[in-house]
Amino acid sequence: MSEDRIELTGEQRMLLQIRDTLYEGSWEDFVTDLRRRADGRPHVFETVALSPAMKATIAQHLGLIAQMQAWEHDLGHPLQAELIPKPFALTITVFPPSIDRGPSKDH
Repeated sequence: MSEDRIELTGEQRMLLQIRDTLYEGSWEDFVTDLRRRADGRPHVFETVALSPAMKATIAQHLGLIAQMQAWEHDLGHPLQAELIPKPFALTITVFPPSIDRGPSKDH
């Protein structure tokens, strides 16, 4: 990594966008939520049913987040999604607690 240029993968860009959108820029809140999701505890959003593959993906995402946090530490400021080219679109649907989404596939 050079201090003037950081090349992120699409997955890293997605995680950065989720951090900024759902967690108001907080890696700590994002990591806590991912760990809660992996443990089957209440969490902010659900994309697919929890499975061994999803747990592996969460572990991978936690590793990518740790890497980006280290970059932020080295740079002395947070990575900002608006400064990084976005070759993808991210759509997140957030359901208010009052909407019944039907039975969970986890149960």
